[in-house]
Amino acid sequence: MAKIKAGTFREELYYRLSAVTVKIPHLRERTEDIQHLARFFLERFSRRYGKSLSASPRFYEALLRERWPGNVRQLKNVMERLTALHPGGVLGPEDLEEDSPKMEAVGSLSTLPWKDAREQYLVSFESSYAQAVLARSGGNVSAAAREAGVDRKTFYALLKRDREQQTGESISQPKLESEE
Repeated sequence: MAKIKAGTFREELYYRLSAVTVKIPHLRERTEDIQHLARFFLERFSRRYGKSLSASPRFYEALLRERWPGNVRQLKNVMERLTALHPGGVLGPEDLEEDSPKMEAVGSLSTLPWKDAREQYLVSFESSYAQAVLARSGGNVSAAAREAGVDRKTFYALLKRDREQQTGESISQPKLESEE
């Protein structure tokens, strides 16, 4: 009503739109819904991405500890990202922990111009993704590249950008037999 009084919102439009008002509490206030929604999104995205994924009870417990400032939309996006990037099997709390810094980073990136924020987010994603795949592959770059669906040269480029970003150092990429 304050916007109507201030003249920034038409009173006639307000009454057209306010036929029914539904107040839904924030997701963090409806913790009993989190597991049901997460399971729904996990099943939906598993079908979409052709994966066989489930989640451990500890994963669902970890979801309850999150703040969810973006409400259901944030939970949906997190579940889609985890489903798309997970190789399959069972989601555990460690998967959510890997994703949590990214969720918090979006808030701080919102103070930047869109192009700069997007670039920083992508760099962060590439770094986290490459390190997670490399760790799952026991440090074997060839296996990590296969799992990521890219060639070794591309995977080395991801690692090189990550190293340069973190330390300013450069790692050398071994020459492939076809390059010699």
